[in-house]
Amino acid sequence: MPTSASGKHKLIEWKIAVASAAKQLRGAEPLDAHWHYCISAGFSFHPGSHGNAALDVENFLKPSFDALAAGLFCDNDQDPREISRYNYDDSNFRYLFVHRLDDAESKNNEGAGFVVSVRK
Repeated sequence: MPTSASGKHKLIEWKIAVASAAKQLRGAEPLDAHWHYCISAGFSFHPGSHGNAALDVENFLKPSFDALAAGLFCDNDQDPREISRYNYDDSNFRYLFVHRLDDAESKNNEGAGFVVSVRK
């Protein structure tokens, strides 16, 4: 969890981006949190954007999965920019696969990709 003001701001922006993308791609209605989910996530970091520090991918998992759940399960009228608590039920994210991808060559190429499979 970031402690600096800029780190906290980046975390909020990250959660908004993930939740917004998930909501847009999920379709017209929220998905059912009771279904079973298999999530694959790949993360690519640009070391220079992080002070060339060694980055542990697991530090990025909880905020990412919290934001993904928000985007998948929030009401249609929920604006992801207005989510104050990312406490959506993600207990049926049954299978989680994480990939640390090669480092990004530029800040613009840094990011994450998620694949969500659902069993109703």
